[in-house]
Amino acid sequence: MSERYLTNENFPAEIIHHLRRRGDDVLYAAEEIVGASDIELLRKALADDRIVLSRLRQQPPDAILGFLRAFLDSNPSLRGMFTVSSPGQFRQIPLS
Repeated sequence: MSERYLTNENFPAEIIHHLRRRGDDVLYAAEEIVGASDIELLRKALADDRIVLSRLRQQPPDAILGFLRAFLDSNPSLRGMFTVSSPGQFRQIPLS
């Protein structure tokens, strides 16, 4: 099942390409809404029914690509949830 994502500008392009190759619809802020504030990104994601992907710590894309592939390929339920994931674990809080 494909998914709709919005990623912030600092999200690794290599991961964007991976998601697109697997058939996901990815709006990459660095390509289409450069300079948007966090609030603008959240509004856009809500308006377009997209899941926001962001990363807080700067890590080389190769360091997180395998982890993110495995996490997303497990098809976690992300809609309506605030999800924080890291290798070996993730936690979720309902948005409602």
